[in-house]
Amino acid sequence: MSALNAKLAAASDRVQDGLADMTPRDRALLLGTVAFFAVALVGGSVWWMRSSLSALEGRLEDRQEALRRVQILAADFEETRSQTATIEAAIQKHGATSLSTFLEQAAQRAKVADKLDQVKERSTTVTGTLEEKTFAVKLTKLDQTQLNAFLYHTETQGYPLQVQGMKVKTRKSGEDTLLDVEIDIAAYKVVAATGEPG
Repeated sequence: MSALNAKLAAASDRVQDGLADMTPRDRALLLGTVAFFAVALVGGSVWWMRSSLSALEGRLEDRQEALRRVQILAADFEETRSQTATIEAAIQKHGATSLSTFLEQAAQRAKVADKLDQVKERSTTVTGTLEEKTFAVKLTKLDQTQLNAFLYHTETQGYPLQVQGMKVKTRKSGEDTLLDVEIDIAAYKVVAATGEPG
Protein backbone atom coordinates (compact mmCIF):
# COMPACT_ATOMS: atom_id res chain seq x y z
CA MET A 1 0.00 0.00 0.00
CA SER A 2 2.89 2.37 0.80
CA ALA A 3 4.40 1.66 -2.63
CA LEU A 4 1.12 2.68 -4.28
CA ASN A 5 0.98 5.86 -2.20
CA ALA A 6 4.55 6.64 -3.20
CA LYS A 7 3.73 6.17 -6.89
CA LEU A 8 0.64 8.37 -6.59
CA ALA A 9 2.62 11.06 -4.81
CA ALA A 10 5.31 10.92 -7.51
CA ALA A 11 2.69 11.21 -10.26
CA SER A 12 1.05 14.13 -8.46
CA ASP A 13 4.42 15.89 -8.17
CA ARG A 14 5.09 15.41 -11.89
CA VAL A 15 1.65 16.81 -12.78
CA GLN A 16 2.22 19.84 -10.52
CA ASP A 17 5.67 20.38 -12.00
CA GLY A 18 4.21 20.13 -15.50
CA LEU A 19 1.45 22.59 -14.68
CA ALA A 20 3.91 24.98 -13.04
CA ASP A 21 5.99 25.02 -16.22
CA MET A 22 2.93 25.93 -18.36
CA THR A 23 1.71 29.37 -19.14
CA PRO A 24 -1.68 30.36 -17.73
CA ARG A 25 -3.16 30.10 -21.22
CA ASP A 26 -1.85 26.53 -21.70
CA ARG A 27 -3.13 25.54 -18.24
CA ALA A 28 -6.61 26.90 -19.11
CA LEU A 29 -6.59 24.98 -22.42
CA LEU A 30 -5.52 21.75 -20.69
CA LEU A 31 -8.13 22.08 -17.96
CA GLY A 32 -10.82 22.89 -20.57
CA THR A 33 -9.81 19.83 -22.63
CA VAL A 34 -9.88 17.59 -19.55
CA ALA A 35 -13.28 19.01 -18.53
CA PHE A 36 -14.63 18.49 -22.08
CA PHE A 37 -13.53 14.83 -22.17
CA ALA A 38 -14.90 14.26 -18.65
CA VAL A 39 -18.30 15.68 -19.65
CA ALA A 40 -18.22 13.67 -22.90
CA LEU A 41 -17.37 10.49 -20.95
CA VAL A 42 -20.19 11.05 -18.46
CA GLY A 43 -22.66 11.94 -21.24
CA GLY A 44 -21.65 8.88 -23.29
CA SER A 45 -22.06 6.66 -20.25
CA VAL A 46 -25.53 8.06 -19.58
CA TRP A 47 -26.53 7.58 -23.26
CA TRP A 48 -25.21 4.01 -23.27
CA MET A 49 -27.03 3.20 -20.03
CA ARG A 50 -30.30 4.62 -21.39
CA SER A 51 -30.01 2.68 -24.66
CA SER A 52 -29.20 -0.51 -22.72
CA LEU A 53 -32.16 0.09 -20.43
CA SER A 54 -34.42 0.67 -23.45
CA ALA A 55 -33.22 -2.58 -25.03
CA LEU A 56 -33.87 -4.45 -21.76
CA GLU A 57 -37.37 -2.95 -21.54
CA GLY A 58 -38.04 -4.09 -25.12
CA ARG A 59 -36.89 -7.62 -24.29
CA LEU A 60 -39.03 -7.59 -21.15
CA GLU A 61 -42.10 -6.55 -23.17
CA ASP A 62 -41.40 -9.34 -25.70
CA ARG A 63 -41.12 -11.89 -22.88
CA GLN A 64 -44.34 -10.62 -21.29
CA GLU A 65 -46.14 -10.92 -24.65
CA ALA A 66 -44.76 -14.45 -25.09
CA LEU A 67 -45.94 -15.33 -21.58
CA ARG A 68 -49.40 -13.93 -22.34
CA ARG A 69 -49.59 -16.06 -25.50
CA VAL A 70 -48.51 -19.15 -23.60
CA GLN A 71 -51.19 -18.50 -20.98
CA ILE A 72 -53.84 -18.12 -23.73
CA LEU A 73 -52.66 -21.36 -25.38
CA ALA A 74 -52.72 -23.14 -22.02
CA ALA A 75 -56.30 -21.96 -21.39
CA ASP A 76 -57.31 -23.09 -24.91
CA PHE A 77 -55.64 -26.46 -24.30
CA GLU A 78 -57.52 -26.95 -21.03
CA GLU A 79 -60.83 -26.02 -22.69
CA THR A 80 -60.14 -28.40 -25.59
CA ARG A 81 -59.16 -31.18 -23.19
CA SER A 82 -62.41 -30.68 -21.28
CA GLN A 83 -64.44 -30.76 -24.50
CA THR A 84 -62.56 -33.88 -25.63
CA ALA A 85 -63.35 -35.64 -22.35
CA THR A 86 -67.05 -34.74 -22.73
CA ILE A 87 -67.14 -36.01 -26.31
CA GLU A 88 -65.29 -39.21 -25.40
CA ALA A 89 -67.76 -39.85 -22.56
CA ALA A 90 -70.69 -39.37 -24.96
CA ILE A 91 -69.10 -41.76 -27.48
CA GLN A 92 -68.38 -44.39 -24.82
CA LYS A 93 -72.05 -44.50 -23.77
CA HIS A 94 -72.68 -46.62 -26.87
CA GLY A 95 -69.31 -48.39 -26.88
CA ALA A 96 -70.84 -51.81 -26.20
CA THR A 97 -73.38 -51.56 -29.05
CA SER A 98 -72.26 -52.33 -32.61
CA LEU A 99 -73.59 -50.21 -35.46
CA SER A 100 -75.37 -53.25 -36.92
CA THR A 101 -77.28 -53.79 -33.67
CA PHE A 102 -78.07 -50.10 -33.34
CA LEU A 103 -79.39 -49.87 -36.92
CA GLU A 104 -81.54 -52.96 -36.40
CA GLN A 105 -83.03 -51.28 -33.32
CA ALA A 106 -83.58 -48.04 -35.26
CA ALA A 107 -85.26 -50.02 -38.07
CA GLN A 108 -87.55 -51.72 -35.54
CA ARG A 109 -88.51 -48.36 -34.03
CA ALA A 110 -89.22 -47.02 -37.54
CA LYS A 111 -91.15 -50.24 -38.34
CA VAL A 112 -88.90 -51.08 -41.32
CA ALA A 113 -86.91 -53.98 -39.84
CA ASP A 114 -87.87 -56.24 -42.75
CA LYS A 115 -86.55 -53.68 -45.23
CA LEU A 116 -83.04 -53.41 -43.75
CA ASP A 117 -81.14 -55.72 -46.12
CA GLN A 118 -77.49 -55.08 -45.35
CA VAL A 119 -75.06 -53.45 -42.94
CA LYS A 120 -71.59 -54.12 -44.31
CA GLU A 121 -68.32 -52.80 -42.91
CA ARG A 122 -66.10 -51.15 -45.51
CA SER A 123 -63.06 -49.73 -43.74
CA THR A 124 -61.55 -48.84 -40.39
CA THR A 125 -59.20 -45.97 -39.60
CA VAL A 126 -57.73 -44.95 -36.26
CA THR A 127 -56.60 -41.41 -35.51
CA GLY A 128 -55.10 -41.04 -32.03
CA THR A 129 -57.74 -42.55 -29.75
CA LEU A 130 -60.64 -42.26 -32.22
CA GLU A 131 -61.61 -45.22 -34.39
CA GLU A 132 -63.78 -44.57 -37.43
CA LYS A 133 -65.53 -47.47 -39.16
CA THR A 134 -67.43 -46.87 -42.39
CA PHE A 135 -70.41 -49.03 -43.32
CA ALA A 136 -72.56 -49.52 -46.39
CA VAL A 137 -76.22 -49.77 -45.34
CA LYS A 138 -78.88 -50.94 -47.77
CA LEU A 139 -82.64 -50.69 -47.39
CA THR A 140 -85.17 -51.65 -50.09
CA LYS A 141 -88.80 -50.98 -50.94
CA LEU A 142 -89.29 -48.04 -48.58
CA ASP A 143 -91.71 -45.22 -49.01
CA GLN A 144 -90.69 -41.66 -48.22
CA THR A 145 -92.29 -41.69 -44.78
CA GLN A 146 -90.50 -44.89 -43.80
CA LEU A 147 -87.14 -43.51 -44.97
CA ASN A 148 -87.70 -40.34 -42.95
CA ALA A 149 -88.62 -42.38 -39.85
CA PHE A 150 -85.52 -44.59 -40.21
CA LEU A 151 -83.21 -41.58 -40.59
CA TYR A 152 -84.89 -39.85 -37.64
CA HIS A 153 -84.42 -42.84 -35.32
CA THR A 154 -80.85 -43.31 -36.57
CA GLU A 155 -79.67 -39.74 -36.04
CA THR A 156 -81.51 -38.70 -32.87
CA GLN A 157 -80.55 -41.45 -30.41
CA GLY A 158 -77.09 -40.08 -29.57
CA TYR A 159 -75.18 -42.92 -31.23
CA PRO A 160 -71.79 -41.62 -32.44
CA LEU A 161 -72.33 -41.83 -36.19
CA GLN A 162 -72.37 -39.61 -39.22
CA VAL A 163 -74.28 -40.10 -42.46
CA GLN A 164 -71.66 -39.39 -45.10
CA GLY A 165 -73.66 -40.05 -48.23
CA MET A 166 -76.88 -41.51 -49.55
CA LYS A 167 -78.05 -42.85 -52.91
CA VAL A 168 -81.75 -43.28 -53.58
CA LYS A 169 -83.25 -45.20 -56.49
CA THR A 170 -86.94 -45.12 -57.18
CA ARG A 171 -89.05 -48.04 -58.43
CA LYS A 172 -92.70 -48.25 -59.35
CA SER A 173 -94.91 -50.78 -57.66
CA GLY A 174 -98.37 -50.34 -59.16
CA GLU A 175 -99.34 -46.79 -58.33
CA ASP A 176 -96.83 -46.51 -55.48
CA THR A 177 -93.27 -45.24 -55.76
CA LEU A 178 -90.84 -47.18 -53.59
CA LEU A 179 -87.24 -46.34 -52.73
CA ASP A 180 -84.09 -48.44 -52.67
CA VAL A 181 -81.56 -46.65 -50.46
CA GLU A 182 -77.83 -47.06 -49.98
CA ILE A 183 -76.39 -45.06 -47.09
CA ASP A 184 -72.71 -44.55 -46.21
CA ILE A 185 -72.40 -44.24 -42.43
CA ALA A 186 -69.31 -43.64 -40.29
CA ALA A 187 -69.42 -44.92 -36.72
CA TYR A 188 -66.98 -43.74 -34.04
CA LYS A 189 -65.45 -45.44 -31.03
CA VAL A 190 -62.80 -44.46 -28.46
CA VAL A 191 -59.86 -46.88 -28.42
CA ALA A 192 -56.54 -47.07 -26.60
CA ALA A 193 -53.79 -44.84 -28.03
CA THR A 194 -51.74 -46.61 -30.70
CA GLY A 195 -48.44 -45.31 -29.31
CA GLU A 196 -47.26 -43.96 -32.64
CA PRO A 197 -44.33 -41.55 -32.38
CA GLY A 198 -45.40 -37.91 -32.44
